Amino acid sequence: MQEQDREIPFPIRDFVFFDEAHKVDSIVQSHFSPRIDVSTPKLFKEVNKFIQKHGLQAAWVSDNRIEDIVDRLMREDDHQELMRHISEFRGIAVVYRKARTAALKVSKLQYRTGDVPKEWQTFFGRMDRLKDIWCKFDDYHDIIKELGNDAIVINRKETETQFLCLEEAMMIDKFLQKKSGFKVFMSATLGDIKSFAKHTSMGNARVIRMSNNFDYKKSPIVFVNRHKLSFREREQNLPHVVKTLDKILEKHKGQSGIIHAGSYDFMNFINQHSKHKFSFITYDMAKERGGAIDLFNKTEGKILLGPSLLEGLDLKDDKSRFQIFFKVPYPSLGDPLVKAKMKTFPGWYDWKTGIAIQQGAGRSIRSKDDWAVTYILDACFRSLINKKGSFPPSFEERIKTIY
Repeated sequence: MQEQDREIPFPIRDFVFFDEAHKVDSIVQSHFSPRIDVSTPKLFKEVNKFIQKHGLQAAWVSDNRIEDIVDRLMREDDHQELMRHISEFRGIAVVYRKARTAALKVSKLQYRTGDVPKEWQTFFGRMDRLKDIWCKFDDYHDIIKELGNDAIVINRKETETQFLCLEEAMMIDKFLQKKSGFKVFMSATLGDIKSFAKHTSMGNARVIRMSNNFDYKKSPIVFVNRHKLSFREREQNLPHVVKTLDKILEKHKGQSGIIHAGSYDFMNFINQHSKHKFSFITYDMAKERGGAIDLFNKTEGKILLGPSLLEGLDLKDDKSRFQIFFKVPYPSLGDPLVKAKMKTFPGWYDWKTGIAIQQGAGRSIRSKDDWAVTYILDACFRSLINKKGSFPPSFEERIKTIY
C-alpha cells in the first residue's frame, strides 16, 4: 500500500488483546521465516517472459543468474556467506519491484477493473508470490543484522529451505510490543510465567491468574510413573506401556476418547500391538487429520489416535470421556529450531512441553459440567512436575500418581 501511495489503515493501537498468547512466539517466527524452493526459478522465468513480451522495462535478471542465487540460498551452510547471498537476492528483487509497479500502471491505463486479461492476472499472481518471498527476506535480513549471524537457523528439506531465527523475543518486541500501547496477553496455558516473559519479551508485566468454576474433582490426571519412553528406553518399555494402555481402554470400554500418541511411530506401534486396535480411528498424514476427526465426531465408542491432537479439538461431554498421553509431547529434536533452542535457552524445552500437555488436557473438558479422566503413561513426566512453576496449581492438584 505504501508503494501505491495509499493510506496505511493500521496505525499503532492504544489497547490490544492477544488471545491464545501461548502461540505468539510461533506465530511471529512463522511470519518472519522466508522459504525458497526448487519452483522459485520457474516463477521468475515466467515473469521474465511476460516482462519482455510487453516491454515493461529494459532491465531484468537472467534465468541463469536467478537459478544460481536460488541454488546457493538453498545449499549454503556458512552463515556469513548466506547473508551475502540474501543481500544479492534482495538486489534482484529491486528489479522486479519496479517491473511490478510498471505493470500496475500499464494495466490501469489499458484495462478497467474486471477487464484485465487472464495473461495479466496470471502475471500479477506470480508477482504476488515472488513479492511474498522477497519481502520476508527483507525482514529476515534486517532481523539477523540486528541479532547477529549466530541467530540463523536453517531448516533444509529435499526441495525447500526455510530460514528461521533463534530468538523470537526481539521480533515480538519490535513488531508487536512497540506497535501497541496497553496490552493484555491472554491464555489458559502460558506455562511457567517467568519462562513466558523471558522468551516473549514481556518485560515489566503484571500477572493476573483468574480462577474458573470447573469442578476438576471429576477430572483427575492419573500419572502412571512406571516406564519411561525416552529415546534410550523406549524399545524395551513400549510393550509394557501398551499393556497399561489396554487396561485403561478396557476400563473405558464403550466410551469415546482420544490418545495423544506423540509421533506417527508411536501411533503405528499402538495400532499394531493394542488389543483394542479395531476401535481406533487414525490418520497417516496431517492432511488426513480433518477427515479422521470428522469420522470420530460421527461415531460413538471410538478412540481417536494420533500425534497432533493437542489443539483445535472441542470434544465436549460424551464425545470424549478419557484422554491418554501415551508419550510426553516434547517438541521434536528433528526440528533444527528446537535443537538450536535447547542448546541456547535452558528451560525452553520443558516450558514448551508443559504448555503442550496443558493444551492437550483441555480437549475433553469444555465446560463447568463436563468431565473426563486424563492419563499420562510416560514416566518422563516426573521430571516436569518436579520443576516448580511448570504447571498452575489447578493442574497440579489434579495429579494422582500410580507407581
